[in-house]
Order: sequence, then structure tokens, then C-alpha cells
Amino acid sequence: PGICGCGTADTDSDSDGTADCNDGCPNDPNKVEPGNCGCGQTEESCLDCAGIPNGPALPGSTCDDGDPNTIGDVWSNDCLCAGSIIICDSDAGPDQSTCDDLVQLDASGVGTWSVPGTVTLSDLSDPNTTATCSVPGTYDLIWTVSVPGCTATDTVSITFLGTPSAGWSVPVGLCDNSAPIDLNSAVTGDPGGTWSGNGVSDGMFDPTGLSGDIQVTYLVQQDGCSASASGSINVGNAPSADAGPDDSVCGNTYTLHGSKDFGTGTWSGPFAIDLVPVGSTTALVTNAAPGTYDFTWTVTSGPCSSSDVVRITFLDPGSHLVVDAGPDQVLEVVPSTYLEATASTGATIEWSLLNGSGSVHSPNEAHTEVSGLSSGLNTFVITVSLGGCIGDRDTVNVHLKDLFIPEGFSPNQDGDNDRFEITGISAYPGSTLIIFNRWGKKVYENNAYNNDWDGRSRNGLELADDTYFYVLNLSDDHSYNGFVVIKR
Repeated sequence: PGICGCGTADTDSDSDGTADCNDGCPNDPNKVEPGNCGCGQTEESCLDCAGIPNGPALPGSTCDDGDPNTIGDVWSNDCLCAGSIIICDSDAGPDQSTCDDLVQLDASGVGTWSVPGTVTLSDLSDPNTTATCSVPGTYDLIWTVSVPGCTATDTVSITFLGTPSAGWSVPVGLCDNSAPIDLNSAVTGDPGGTWSGNGVSDGMFDPTGLSGDIQVTYLVQQDGCSASASGSINVGNAPSADAGPDDSVCGNTYTLHGSKDFGTGTWSGPFAIDLVPVGSTTALVTNAAPGTYDFTWTVTSGPCSSSDVVRITFLDPGSHLVVDAGPDQVLEVVPSTYLEATASTGATIEWSLLNGSGSVHSPNEAHTEVSGLSSGLNTFVITVSLGGCIGDRDTVNVHLKDLFIPEGFSPNQDGDNDRFEITGISAYPGSTLIIFNRWGKKVYENNAYNNDWDGRSRNGLELADDTYFYVLNLSDDHSYNGFVVIKR
């Protein structure tokens, strides 16, 4: 019957020397019994890390390494049981300061935060949570780390500096003829900031020459924090107002002559004088007693206005006009000068030549230049007239001296004729005077002579009484020479 008996072949499929009929693992040459791990596996392959066949102690599962100073013990791929060493430490991160009302914390590890009531956190257990505080100040925040057998804390100081306020109220009602305003008086926030913008200088806003909305910015800085606020100051266009030139009139009525570019105009004047109509550019003044009065022409457009004043003198028809031709003049050499008369305002003026020679440049002006004067006396007359008032006239004398070089002087310090005075030399600045003695030796020289030779030599010594000879070179290239006697 063989090994397996009649009817059954003695087959050995895995050639391990044991017939299949007696082999519990006929296809596993290494096993004849399934054992703990079954056919096709070694007895070691199904053991867990604790040596238990098909046990739960697999790699990555929890275990106990027997070390009280570790946590999180797990089996490794090599079936080693190990945990992380317990670190009993807390780090709340660096101290910080911020101009904002929030800041991100920078702690490390696993723990929880403890904060004052004025500070709120987005997550009490997040080491990088966001802290928010609306009340400026310095606050201590505590970071607590707890592990089995250990608790550690650390404190971080957070300073919320607070953003300064740059609030200010925009001035209104400004016009391009308004006076400069102090912008600092408009601050509603923190003072001490700086201003910028068109028309701004040292905190003052000058609307002159500006128009429309003008952008102005206020910047304030405190403890390294800054804030700014901008606003538009509207500057309106002021109308122009021209009340006309000052004038005089014979009688008690006068037609004013105001002008404007736009807006509404109104005249005002002394209480006892009538103005009709006050809103007309050519209002009529009536019932004015003799005297001088100011009339104001005010032009308004919206919040802006301008005004101008004209002074009108009402003369009694029977009174004389006032005229003064000015003081008499004495000139040296130069044949021209200015006449400066005064006369009743509004009077017609006419200059004319009465004696001598000369040309009046502006014969109908109180102040005028005259030229072409002759040596000696030149007399001019000014005549004034105004309506029915009685006219008047006045004269002014202009005496023109020619260049005169004296033949001697007496420098004896008695205050009379002590210097060699050349009449008209002031008309030739930069002229040169050279003095020689009778032997031809130069004893004095002055390259900008101004009547200051007092009879002394170039070294300051008094020259003897004698006859000396001069050469005078004028700045216009003319030259004179002659003699001069010193006699004390």
C-alpha cells in the first residue's frame, strides 16, 4: 500500500521529503504543519513587536518605554518602543510695541494664554494668536505650557502705542482776498503736527491767488506713530471793486464812478449825505456840505466781497483853490530837476515858464521833470483851476550854478573859507584834483575830489602861504588848470 495506502499516490509536491498525505503544508517546503503563522510564512513573520503572533503591538502603535521622562511612546518600524523627552519650558516670544490696535504674538510650544481684561485674543491656545487692544498702554501676556508632571510660564510685554488723531475741521467761507488763517486753530485731534498743501506755510494758509478746492494735509507724529488727514478748503473768487480816483468838486453834488467785474455793488458814505441809488456804479451824491468825505464801494458775490474807498472834496464855489509850487531850488551845473507841487485834489494843473529857460515834461501834473535849464535864475509858475471855484497860482525859482573855481582860500580854521571849494564839483563825482607848488612839485592829489582840500600836503603838513597851481580833471573828460593862493 506504500506511504499513503492503496489508491493514493505517495506524491511529495514541495519535495520536502514528506508525502502530501502526511504534509500539513504540501506546498511549503519549509513546513509540514501550519503552526502559528500558517503555511507559506515563517513562524517569526506574524509576531508583533511584543513577540505575540498576530498581536496588536505593531509599528506606530502606542507602547510604554518605561522612561517616566518621555511622552508619546510608540513602536518604531524596528520594533523599538520610544517616546519624546519631556521639555518643561515656556517661551512667550519677544516683547513688542505697535502703533495699531492689534499685533500677532510669537510664542512656541503647546499651551494657553492668560491676558488682562482690556486685551482680547483670537485663540487662547494658539501660540501665534492675534492680540487686540483699543486702550493704549503696556500689557503683560502670560503663555503657560503644561505637560504631565510639568507646568512652565513666560511673560511677554506688548505696548499698544495708539494711533494719534489727525482730525481737523475744514475752514469755510474763505475767498482769494481773505487774510491768512492759522490752521492749527482748526485741529480737533492731537496738536503739534505739520501742514502741507498749496498756500500753506508754517501752519498758516494764505488763500491769495488760489481758487476752488485746495487739498491740505495735517500730519501728526507721537512716539514713532503717525496719522494724517486731508481735506479740501474751498476758496471762492472775490469780485473786484474800484471806487475810482480821489477827486474834488465845486458845489455840493458829485457823480461817483465805481466799477466791478461781477457781483452786486453798494455805496455807503457819511450819514448826512444822500446817495442815489446806492446800488448803482454811478450813484449821485447830494447835499454835501463843504469838506472832504470818504465813500465806500462794496461788491459782494456769495461769501466773498471786496471794497474800495474814494475821497471826494466838496469845495465852496466862493473859496480859493490850494496850490504850492514847492520850495525854490539851487542846482550845481546839471540843467535838470524835478518840480514837486501840491494842489487841491481834482484841480486842473498847468505849468509854464515865467523866466529863464527850461522844458516842462508833464505840464499838467503836480510832479514833473524840467530840463534844459539855463545858468542863473529860471522861474516856473503853476496855475490851478476847478469848475466855478476861484483858481490860484504859485511860482518856484530854480537857480542853476555853473562850475566855479576860486583863485584862493584861507585855511586858518576860523570856519570861513577854510577849504578849496569848487562850485558844481558835486555834479562830477570821481574827478581828480592835483596841486603843484611854484617849483612844479606835486604836493596834493585826490582822485575823488569833493571840496575837502584844507591847505595840507599829501603827508598832512600845512603848506606855506603861497601861490600854487592846480590841474582839475573832471569825470566827463574836461580839464581845467590855473592857480590858487593860500593866505591864512
